[in-house]
Amino acid sequence: MVIRDVDGQVEKALNEIQMRYSRGMEFTIYDLMATSACIDAQNFDSYKIMLEIRISNRGVAGCSGTRNGARLFKIMK
Repeated sequence: MVIRDVDGQVEKALNEIQMRYSRGMEFTIYDLMATSACIDAQNFDSYKIMLEIRISNRGVAGCSGTRNGARLFKIMK
């Protein structure tokens, strides 16, 4: 399996974050339904890197540590 539209899948994940999480809540990208839908894809690493970069660049959340080896994000706004 391959994620055909990595950019579109990243946008779905960002929308999910904005809908599900409020200020102060923490999550990893593996907590997202958008991620679980493509976790077995061959190009999952590209999706993961792109999503983590956009979360930080757009100021959606900041990195607050790790949980089970995954980067933990905390909603700032």
